[in-house]
Formats: sequence, C-alpha cells, structure tokens
Amino acid sequence: MANRRVAPLTDTLIKRSTAKEKNYILPDGNGLQLLVKTIGSKVWEVRYTLDGKPSKTTIGTYPEVTLAEARKKRDLYRKKNS
Repeated sequence: MANRRVAPLTDTLIKRSTAKEKNYILPDGNGLQLLVKTIGSKVWEVRYTLDGKPSKTTIGTYPEVTLAEARKKRDLYRKKNS
C-alpha cells in the first residue's frame, strides 16, 4: 500500500466537522485519525502494526483529548510498537 500525504488536521476543521449519514474519518497523518460518528461524537483512533498485523486503538474523544494530546499519544504508540 502506498503512503499518502495528508494535510494535518486543525482545531477549526475538527470543530466544524458535523455528523453525516455514515461515519467518516478525518486523517491527521502517521496513523492518527478522527472518526466522526453519525451521532456527532468524535473519537481519536491510532492505527499501527504489531507483529506484522495492522491494529487500531482508540485514545479518547474530542474535545476531552485535544489534537495536541492525541498527537503525543500517537507518538507514544509508534515508539512502543516500532
């Protein structure tokens, strides 16, 4: 799978994201993404590889976990699993 460059998220973009008919993802890059659910909640997810298998975990909801905090947690997962 080819690596894609994505524009980093901004706090303004996150705040303006609204619920749609289906869940959708806003990527931040390096495995961090924000899942916007149909009910309007926003959940941070980190994608990583463990023993050659892709995995995903949640690290909190926005705004309880800010963008800066989510990036720090993503970096910790990447260090721990590399």
